[in-house]
Amino acid sequence: MIAEQIALLKELQTYDLRILALKNRIDTLPLGVKQLKEKIEKESKGLEEKKKETQAAELARRKLELELREKEESLRKFQLQLNEAKTNKEYSTLLQQIKELKETNSQRESRILEMLDEQDALHQQEGKELSLLKEENEKLSEEEKRIAAELEILKSQLTEEANKRKLLSANVNKAALSLYEKIRGSKKNDLAIVQIRAETCSGCFMKLPSSVMENVRKGKEFVLCENCSRILYL
Repeated sequence: MIAEQIALLKELQTYDLRILALKNRIDTLPLGVKQLKEKIEKESKGLEEKKKETQAAELARRKLELELREKEESLRKFQLQLNEAKTNKEYSTLLQQIKELKETNSQRESRILEMLDEQDALHQQEGKELSLLKEENEKLSEEEKRIAAELEILKSQLTEEANKRKLLSANVNKAALSLYEKIRGSKKNDLAIVQIRAETCSGCFMKLPSSVMENVRKGKEFVLCENCSRILYL
């Protein structure tokens, strides 16, 4: 009787371990997609920041170009005034203003050219990041399809294993099944029944007393490991 129930519980545990593995796979499978989505979201935010940086750089350049045009207009006015200067002092003052304005305008022109180069670099980097983001979105789409297909298969397998398990559990003695379920519910790895190897419990790897070994050999009742409380069998 005990030997028969042990055999049934061993088979039942096989189903339970398969079911546990399937559930774990179903739970962890979408994590890859979640991580990829988080990565894409982070890169999308980075790209938006890059666009804002590019726009800010363009606004700053346009502002400087406008300032240059205004100063060029001022320069033309000074040059007209130079022709109308009535005194040497007025003439000298205008010459100095024209010289200083030309120098600052030259600096503005140089800075505008630098800003154009910086904008080109920003646009190129933005283009690369946009291209990479597009590739990752395509990868995400393919990964979502693959995972959806695999999840469908896993769920089908889980239903099949659960049905087989249900049929098998109907043949197990109620008291034996109750004991098995109680032990299994307290174990993270679902191991409720374990084999003795070299007089050692293969559940907790503790050496078993000779009295426990003898009781298992007699096979008159379920014998539990004194350390981990799992059902033992030879």
